[in-house]
Amino acid sequence: MNNEKILETDGFDTPLFIRGITGGFKKNQPSLKIGSSRGTLDAPENCQNGDQLGVLKFTAYSKGGNDSSYVNAAFVSAIVTQDVVDGQDVVDASLILGATKGIFTEEYVSIDSRGVLSAKGIKIVNNNNAVEDRDKSQDWWMSGGCRFDYPVPLTIDTKSTGILITQQGNFKQPALRFDSYDNNPYKAGWTAFNRFRGTPENPLPLQDGDFIYAFDWLGKAGDDPWEWGMAQTATVDGNPTEEFLPTAMNWVTRTTPGAMPEVRVKISNSGKLYAYYGAKISSTLELELEEVGKENVNFDDVKYIKVTINGQTRAIPSYSISG
Repeated sequence: MNNEKILETDGFDTPLFIRGITGGFKKNQPSLKIGSSRGTLDAPENCQNGDQLGVLKFTAYSKGGNDSSYVNAAFVSAIVTQDVVDGQDVVDASLILGATKGIFTEEYVSIDSRGVLSAKGIKIVNNNNAVEDRDKSQDWWMSGGCRFDYPVPLTIDTKSTGILITQQGNFKQPALRFDSYDNNPYKAGWTAFNRFRGTPENPLPLQDGDFIYAFDWLGKAGDDPWEWGMAQTATVDGNPTEEFLPTAMNWVTRTTPGAMPEVRVKISNSGKLYAYYGAKISSTLELELEEVGKENVNFDDVKYIKVTINGQTRAIPSYSISG
């Protein structure tokens, strides 16, 4: 028996309008209720895991498509995710929505009872180009190429981990990928790590020694879920001023369990390389040596290079050559 009721409209009027008084979030409010059960309408029974609680269908006219000529296009539905027991006040369920053609391939969006959104793919399109309006009479890095107020199509505001990517078995695909297309050699894709003092409402300048950002490498080493291994950090390397943020890159490790991490290698803002615990050259290092005749050496022009080896500072003579 078909109990379908049809409300006809010309597209300008809302065919069904429910009005009511709201008591606030989680309280009384206007609602449209859909109820599902097992058994029969006269003798209903509890729903079970996997039961569909109802569906809001979006259809489109297709002449000869079916009896009504309105065929399914998209839907919003709810699925029970745990068997219902007697006396239960709230049912555990997931909300699903998507295109009808994606049901059998499970290509739809699901929101579970914890608020976790799952989808085979999420695509965010932002067509607002924030670089084209720059002043091209100036160097690209000074005139809009690094502007701060560029459009951000996705913002994650959190005090916890923002994104977690879990991979298993397939290591030929990167966990995170950025594709960049442009014929301008200076317009490659880039990733920004922006550090402030203060608060989002009142950001303040950084100070000498502040961490800007760190990449950490972790792994399971014992009973704990993970253990810290090493980090690559960027720190403020001097006093920041207007249009100048001196920055150093550091490689940080530790040599004993639970020890304080220490900077092992540093590249300063001026480009100096510091290896705090010495630089080891492999014994298999091959040097391309060329003999220089004494007649080409100017023994009157000598300079001494200061070198520290194994804690001892020595002077090595260096002579100029010609020819």
